[in-house]
Amino acid sequence: MLTNIGRYEVNYQSYYAENGGIVLYTGATVSAMVPLPYSMIGKKETGVNVGVSQMGSVIIRATTSPTLLAVVAAAGNAVALTVEPDSSTTNAAATTVSIKQISPTP
Repeated sequence: MLTNIGRYEVNYQSYYAENGGIVLYTGATVSAMVPLPYSMIGKKETGVNVGVSQMGSVIIRATTSPTLLAVVAAAGNAVALTVEPDSSTTNAAATTVSIKQISPTP
């Protein structure tokens, strides 16, 4: 939840094996949340699916307070995305989001 009106730098990352994408959603309420088209990140591989970390960075503008923000599997993915351990460890990988307000002006 973004509690202040203004501009924010949002960095986000997720690790998943399937072909597909993730996207940021924002809105003043859950029912009003919509995808930010320029925030889509994803992968498409041919042959063997190998887990890859996908990373994105965008500047967003919050014009209402509060503004909700979510990382969501993109509409149109052929299969559900599974966040799982990467190939070099038994520790579970995570989706991470870093949010920094860069300007109090919308």
